[in-house]
Amino acid sequence: MLFRSKANVLYLMGRNQEALTLHESAGALFEQAKAWEEVGRTLSASLQPMLLLGEHDRALEAAGRAREIFTRLGDPRRLARLEINAANILLRQDRFAEALEGYRRAYKQLLPRGEVEGVAVSLHNMAVCQMLLNDFREALTTHQRARDYCTEHDMPLLAGQADYNIAWLHYQRGEYSKAIGMLREAREICEKNGDLHHVALCHLDLSDLYLELNLSSDAEEMAQEALERSEQLGMGYEAAKAKANLAIAAGQQGKAFRAIELFGEARKMFVHEKNDVWASLLDLYQALLLFNEGRLFESKRLALAALNFFSSSQLPAKAILCRLLLGRLAMRSGEHREAHRECQEALEVLARTEAPLLQGQAHFLMSQVREAESD
Repeated sequence: MLFRSKANVLYLMGRNQEALTLHESAGALFEQAKAWEEVGRTLSASLQPMLLLGEHDRALEAAGRAREIFTRLGDPRRLARLEINAANILLRQDRFAEALEGYRRAYKQLLPRGEVEGVAVSLHNMAVCQMLLNDFREALTTHQRARDYCTEHDMPLLAGQADYNIAWLHYQRGEYSKAIGMLREAREICEKNGDLHHVALCHLDLSDLYLELNLSSDAEEMAQEALERSEQLGMGYEAAKAKANLAIAAGQQGKAFRAIELFGEARKMFVHEKNDVWASLLDLYQALLLFNEGRLFESKRLALAALNFFSSSQLPAKAILCRLLLGRLAMRSGEHREAHRECQEALEVLARTEAPLLQGQAHFLMSQVREAESD
């Protein structure tokens, strides 16, 4: 029991490898004693350090074993808590729809049992998934529910995380000024609360924002800070995203060779994390960079590979970006009919998607196509 308690504290401190080592020791002792409930609890607790260390296969295996134990023991409360941890694995692999269903199942099971912390965490993560699936209205409603619930039950740490998530939502909706202010405030609150995980996330999201605004020097500074903090905490997924942002910043600064080098490093990190979504997204980013460098054949090859992945995923905004790039490539090559087709495909998807920034880009490109066609 002492080993597991120490492991849980080490995890909260961001020392994930040490936490996992103690979880393993605790699990072995409980197994020797045939204390199966404690084995299941230890497996469940070890999932978060595992996934932060990028050991997704191992985490999924541990989740399956814990689920088997709690089912055999007839323990619905622990099964519900396990749903949250298992869904976290799917979330870090960008399998947002599957993760959302897992959080919903956990919420429905925990709410009538009065599991306050579990309910709050489920609401938080449901809202994150809804944002990532471009369901912004539902995400904002869920975030507000999460914040109200955390405030009502005196959970300042989780209330601070809700503020972070609401700021991130404003960013996703293109409300940059509001998002920047809220992210800075959330960063200060999380720093005071000792929530180093969300401090790193604030730096990462600020780097995203500055990239959108073409403030590449500020973006580079925030991405470097996010990379260092994420690596200190053993957060492989976030470190890979920070590395990708450093690559994009280098590209914006005209350092094409350095950018391609950083993209390659980031892609390897995402492959290690078993994140196919981000690996394909980096193909798209490299395609954009190569387009700007005039390397059209290489750009089109990567853009088509990315489109092939995103067309069959539940991430329509990424597929739209691929279409818009292919439209620009066609325009550059004088293939106006092909450019028109790509724009039309993008606009048809946008009619069913809440993405105002992409709508603006698509209409602008279509106007260029029509001008080229003397329409």
